[in-house]
Amino acid sequence: MPCPSCSAPVLAGDLFCEACGHRLRTGAEPRPETADHREIDLGDDAAAVSDRGLRHSTNQDGMALCRISGGLATVVSDGVSASPRPEEASRTAVDTGIAVLARELEAGSDPRDATRTAALEAAKAVAGLTADRSSAPACTYISAVTGELDGRPVITVGWIGDSRAYWIGATGDELLTEDDSWAEHVIAHGMMSEEEAYSDRRAHMLVGWMGADAREIDVHVRVYAPEVPGVLVVCTDGLWNYMASPLALAAALADPLADPVSGPLTGRRGRRTPLSVARELVRTALSGGGHDNITVAIIPVEGDGLEI
Repeated sequence: MPCPSCSAPVLAGDLFCEACGHRLRTGAEPRPETADHREIDLGDDAAAVSDRGLRHSTNQDGMALCRISGGLATVVSDGVSASPRPEEASRTAVDTGIAVLARELEAGSDPRDATRTAALEAAKAVAGLTADRSSAPACTYISAVTGELDGRPVITVGWIGDSRAYWIGATGDELLTEDDSWAEHVIAHGMMSEEEAYSDRRAHMLVGWMGADAREIDVHVRVYAPEVPGVLVVCTDGLWNYMASPLALAAALADPLADPVSGPLTGRRGRRTPLSVARELVRTALSGGGHDNITVAIIPVEGDGLEI
């Protein structure tokens, strides 16, 4: 279909014309379900949305979300655009990761062990997509599991790359992951200040990823026990590039009339759904330019614990 402003071709469901930026739709309604826009809705328990964005020709992100005994599990992956077949890498990582994660958790494995096993199996599957290291599909990977430990809510996060998990709580917000990026690497080794590192053009270069050309796989695992109700946000950099700090993400997620005790999913018309919040965050990234594929999972969590 043609853009009504410049006549450039646009896809059905696009929010803006990629040629001239003309707004094609109001943004109040979700895009239709296509290969470029996908949604998973588990009602009040969780939801995830993945969108192509406004600049990429395809959606190279992958996502999965499922219920497990006593909680939920999600896996999100961002295909590395500079590699061949990035969407195949992310899809393989997500499909393998969620299957192994669910299997290990249902078998009674500790969430830490299940998280690590699933990530390593996913990395092996992605590496197996080619025998040629010079043309290897690649992707990032992050998983999150919610459940209980000794009667307290806990979140177990595992990741490789720069996809992130945030905790947006009723009384505080926190980034739960550390990027496998050039900037974080040089900061951690005292080679540059944070300001110097992030002003460098190499700041967002990955130093950890999945693929046949990856170095030794280092799965980072963190267990977090929230003290208050809140929301777990798992996303690719297509979202967090527009709201990188926990404070900025919390501001984008918050309803100005949310109940500060009950958490950020309460609002002026009662409880907001995880799907509506995920859609709101995707629309925020699209309004900011939509320069990358955008994927976000929203999981509300009750809280009563301490960090482990």
